[in-house]
Amino acid sequence: VTNFVIHKPFLNEKEFLSLDRRLMPRECRNRMITYKGRAVITLNFVLDGELVHVEEKNCGYFPIMVKSDLCHLKEKKKVENKNYKECNL
Repeated sequence: VTNFVIHKPFLNEKEFLSLDRRLMPRECRNRMITYKGRAVITLNFVLDGELVHVEEKNCGYFPIMVKSDLCHLKEKKKVENKNYKECNL
């Protein structure tokens, strides 16, 4: 394993056809789903000391805390939070 990344929450492309696929905390509360980001690992396959294959694998989802580094609202100003119908934390 050479890399482990948790992505910001996004809508599944199968769920909605939208230009803005960011998933916001309010939408998760309304839909009664977890505000979560996809976790991905990068695997390097080495044979006789030589890299033969690199593969990325989805390894599930991790909950994202509101206003954390992975939350879409982290960089938003108070005025923008009102546009997303979020409270000002």
